[in-house]
Amino acid sequence: MTNEAGLSAGPSGAAIASKRIAGGGARVGFMARQPPIDARDSGWRFAAVGDTPGSMATASNLAVRTVAEIVACDGEIVPFLGAPVGSAYERLDAEGPFLAVLDTIA
Repeated sequence: MTNEAGLSAGPSGAAIASKRIAGGGARVGFMARQPPIDARDSGWRFAAVGDTPGSMATASNLAVRTVAEIVACDGEIVPFLGAPVGSAYERLDAEGPFLAVLDTIA
């Protein structure tokens, strides 16, 4: 399966990401793995550094992308991609390390 950019979704599947990451150049600030909504969904949700809960609740601010596309935007997420459903990580600024947190994306 390929997306509109011609990239294979591969075993990692699709993710929901802030448009500020996917095409906007922002780094991942929060990532959570939720139960997938269908067979193509990896369950990963990605918010950019500085995104607010309100911005993440607005569909027009989000994009469906492959996990590989998000890795291309911010490779520092790779060590966490094998984490199970229910895992969440956050960094406080674009240069900081990811820390385990409670999932706060609704």
